[in-house]
Amino acid sequence: SSAWNNFATALKRESHTELAVKAFTEALKIEDDPLVWANYSGMYVNQADPDRCIELADECLKRAPYQAQAGNHKALALLEKGDYEQGFAWYNSRLRLEEFHNRQYPGPMWDGGRVGTLVVHGEQGVGDEIMFCSLLPEVLKRVDRVVIECVGKLVTVFERSFGVPCYPD
Repeated sequence: SSAWNNFATALKRESHTELAVKAFTEALKIEDDPLVWANYSGMYVNQADPDRCIELADECLKRAPYQAQAGNHKALALLEKGDYEQGFAWYNSRLRLEEFHNRQYPGPMWDGGRVGTLVVHGEQGVGDEIMFCSLLPEVLKRVDRVVIECVGKLVTVFERSFGVPCYPD
């Protein structure tokens, strides 16, 4: 099944959607592998079919409840649907992804409660940094001070827009 899974993943990356679906299906005929279900669910991330993504991610999560990739795909699909409560609940799955770059800041991860100083940092590129910083006014209501680590070209824009110290990542 791993050969079919790898082939399907390569086809997906090259936007050969129909062939990738067939290859994932072949992989699952050979072995009911959570990794195949996780990769298959990724076919539908940002493809205007979040329900299919969630369905496939849930199949994976039935077999492997802590599978990070499927949890991350489910989070993204829920957020795409506008289900922010459930989407953000699943969003921490990304922290368990092997390729996730975890910043080693001292102190705990913020839980949304009242704190003194909060460090906000980008994770997934310029577009997401801009999108999520649109939430900064809400964050500022819950913290005394915010410091932003962002892509270098956004430092001046964010400092001027939000009036908080910013540093390049």
